Amino acid sequence: MDTMRRIEFRQGGKGTGDLMEIVIDDVPLLELVREAELPFARQEQLERQPDFAPEPAPLLAGDYQ
Repeated sequence: MDTMRRIEFRQGGKGTGDLMEIVIDDVPLLELVREAELPFARQEQLERQPDFAPEPAPLLAGDYQ
């Protein structure tokens, strides 16, 4: 059985200025996306490390405007 989710559209969320923020069960959508992307982003970061030496490669999970 699927559980019901609460979806909200909030004006001017944390760090968004006047932009609309989508929130699912009190968690911003971008946080949910970042959590889902993180394992893949970490793997890519490790693979790309030689390209950015001696600085660490960027971790791009959830890095959206």
